[in-house]
Amino acid sequence: MGKEFTTAKNRHKPIEFTLDGEDYVFTPPKLARMTADLFGFGDDDEAQDGVAKAAMDWLSDGLPEEQRERIISRLRDPEDDFDVPDLTDIIKWLVSKVSGRPSTSRRG
Repeated sequence: MGKEFTTAKNRHKPIEFTLDGEDYVFTPPKLARMTADLFGFGDDDEAQDGVAKAAMDWLSDGLPEEQRERIISRLRDPEDDFDVPDLTDIIKWLVSKVSGRPSTSRRG
């Protein structure tokens, strides 16, 4: 088998901040919730075009349907720590393998 990737633990600890004298507490949801339409698996049927969607389409084209759906399912699952930075690492690595150029990854 090829390179092994390990999902990073997502930050779920609330972040406190003040805006114009009013205190707020933000509990971070998965980044995938914010970028779902860019990746083409959000609730919006007319997902936005962009680099993120192109990268996900490229990855999707190279995976069997069952594996593609598993990745999308994991990104949608708020309890699963697998998120956009993990997916980005995989895509960057795959691009480096296909192009023959070395990649840099934040987790090796």
